[in-house]
Amino acid sequence: MGTYRNRWGIEVRICCASCQYKDYDRKTGERLCTLTQRQVESQELCDEWHLSQGLAMAGVGGGEVKSLEYLREKFNECIITTNKEKEIIDEDN
Repeated sequence: MGTYRNRWGIEVRICCASCQYKDYDRKTGERLCTLTQRQVESQELCDEWHLSQGLAMAGVGGGEVKSLEYLREKFNECIITTNKEKEIIDEDN
């Protein structure tokens, strides 16, 4: 498996996980290729690989490092939202 260096010098491993065509099935948690419409593994590689936009911009700057407190708060908000969604689904069934 090779690597690719973006224009800001960030080295990226060439595989499905770094491809612009990767996606996830939120219900099953499986990684999907939006180009071929098939399930793929994170380290898989095909001839259609193209660097994802996010990784192409890695190293450009302007990002912020989040505090641990902020990340915990956001995580807890996500858990609460997920639990509320599950309760609504359970009530409907």
